[in-house]
Amino acid sequence: MTSYTDAEPISSLDNAQVKVARALLDGSGRRRHGAFLVEGLRLVEAAAGATGAAEPRLVLHTPAFGAADAREGALLRRLYATGAMVRPVTERVLAHVTDTVTPQGIVAVMPLPGEGQPLAGVAGRAGGGTERALYVVLDQVSDPGNAGTLLRSAAAAGVAGVFSAPGTVDLYAPKVVRAGAGAHFQVGLAATAGWDAIRAALPAGAPVYLADARAERPYWEIDWRQPAALIVSSEAHGASEPARQLATGAICIPMQDRVESLNAGVAGSIILFEALRQRSTKD
Repeated sequence: MTSYTDAEPISSLDNAQVKVARALLDGSGRRRHGAFLVEGLRLVEAAAGATGAAEPRLVLHTPAFGAADAREGALLRRLYATGAMVRPVTERVLAHVTDTVTPQGIVAVMPLPGEGQPLAGVAGRAGGGTERALYVVLDQVSDPGNAGTLLRSAAAAGVAGVFSAPGTVDLYAPKVVRAGAGAHFQVGLAATAGWDAIRAALPAGAPVYLADARAERPYWEIDWRQPAALIVSSEAHGASEPARQLATGAICIPMQDRVESLNAGVAGSIILFEALRQRSTKD
């Protein structure tokens, strides 16, 4: 096997591996190849170091990546040791397979979690066990930045799983993956879940709270120490009818009159960290 240290950089955009990586920028390509892209030192490190996560299939990096930086070099050696195909490419090729203005020197092709699992991917940290599991449902959250922020906050708050309901952006799109900052490898995801599947997967009898600016009950009045689910909807379009049907109650974030609303990423994060605060407090 050719070592990643002495292979000639791939320079052709017609290379088969390059074509696969390029296809993953699009949702249809991700579904066709059953894979998604992770870009940059931090995210590839998170992917390579996640407990229980699948190993990267293919890693493309510029010749300069790892040449003088010990951390980068250690990452390449670790990836190569796992059996991943680690190949240097020219900067032109790396720019071709990423959608960032300034590519970060490395991309990894990761297998998509298996289809049909209630919460595909790495098992989430249930914040004290399944008897206290907290879930998040993304309802028509179409902005990649908001979706990624919610995934990142969900991972930090110990959420057991996140469901992506119809109308929500693809959670494995590159912009969502970057905004998630490694959350894809820390919390269970059901990236394409219908409402019937969501209802069936949530704990029986657990309350489902809809974040709604028009609600009267403040989010801090909820006892978040019990199993529960939180629905976060699009700021622009509001909650869908299926989301309202699933919800057993609605909660709001009280604000000054001159502020109309918060975006989905901020609103959901505020509520999730209140849940974490309650679950972390003994009394």
